[in-house]
Amino acid sequence: MEKWKVQTMTIAAFIVVIGAWAAGLVGLIGQGATAALLVVFFPVLCLGMMLWWTLGKGEDDLPFMGY
Repeated sequence: MEKWKVQTMTIAAFIVVIGAWAAGLVGLIGQGATAALLVVFFPVLCLGMMLWWTLGKGEDDLPFMGY
């Protein structure tokens, strides 16, 4: 994967996770919608951060993340 794609995916997932958490905290969206967004986008955020870290080092092999 190209580094800019991983960066874009990770930043977008971060914005969605933080936005869903904040909107749920304030009460703009319901708890179910908040939970659904977090369940879908938190793993994307974790994998994106791992890939971003790996691509930054120039490694070809993906390490075991345990996720």
